[in-house]
Amino acid sequence: MLIPPQLDLPATRLADWLELYTLTTEYKECPVEKLLDAMDISEDAYIGDETEDVEKEQVLGRVCREFERRDETLKEAYPFKIIRGGTFIEQKEALNPGMLSYNLSLRISIKSTEIVVDGSLPDISYQERNLFQACANLAAAGYLGGRVYAFGWPRPDHTNLLDALRLVELEMGGEGVVQDFPPAPAKHAKDDELDVFAWLPHCDGPGWALTLWGQVASGKDWSIKPLSSDKIEQFRRRWYKKPPVLKPIRAMFVPFCLFEDELEKGAEAYKEALCDNTVLYGIIFHRCRLPWYMQKAYNNSIEVEGLGIVNKENVYGELKVWWEQFSEILYTATKADAA
Repeated sequence: MLIPPQLDLPATRLADWLELYTLTTEYKECPVEKLLDAMDISEDAYIGDETEDVEKEQVLGRVCREFERRDETLKEAYPFKIIRGGTFIEQKEALNPGMLSYNLSLRISIKSTEIVVDGSLPDISYQERNLFQACANLAAAGYLGGRVYAFGWPRPDHTNLLDALRLVELEMGGEGVVQDFPPAPAKHAKDDELDVFAWLPHCDGPGWALTLWGQVASGKDWSIKPLSSDKIEQFRRRWYKKPPVLKPIRAMFVPFCLFEDELEKGAEAYKEALCDNTVLYGIIFHRCRLPWYMQKAYNNSIEVEGLGIVNKENVYGELKVWWEQFSEILYTATKADAA
């Protein structure tokens, strides 16, 4: 199932490889040096060869630093723990919603990271993509500490675009949406490329507030789908009689680890790439952000509510069911490999 990793892969992909391998083991733990075994680089290969010994240490060092970064960034939303002095990783026993959203993101990511043999795992299902979109909506609510409406089509409440906007307007007390669809409807008139509509309500009732509009992309072509400032302005003018006073924060939700090459160069190069792309995509909720904010939605003492999405406890339930099913898929694929 797993393709033997190559030395020149980014640390993010080597870490993904080890995480996925860990999930296939009986006790859900794995030595970091399993990478060397998979590369067919045994300990004996380094005896008396200082160059290869240095190369080995560099590979393991890069991967261990990546695990530490994920652990420090995601904290309680990271489903793995580093044990035995940093020489092993192990899946945590009790998986909370954030951890499960991480595993779902990993599952969706591996299709494009070329670490598994084509056909060894089923294609990503429509249900998995929808579940990731629900996770993205809750992450937006967790980020703002407010409310969210699952705007992306097909909406769980089956409303058309104008009725969906009217529902949000009723909650926010906005200036009013248009009465009818425009003569030349938008190409994507079912949601007009808007998937997430989140806002932070005022303590004294309605009135336009801090708002986040986002797009969810779970495919390899995510980078060609920015919710640009121009698209935001077009949406505001097309669907509102009077555009909202405050322009929304733009956001993109993806299941991937991003800017891998820049991360290899160091923190500053990664930060620069992230800042540059934020200009284009808005706030980017990637795999080392989204699970933490989703978990925050569950930890928030103020109830995080969602319109047009199932109750957040039901999302947690769906994630647990998905995880049981995917664990069985991994078991079957691993068993087939061993046959």
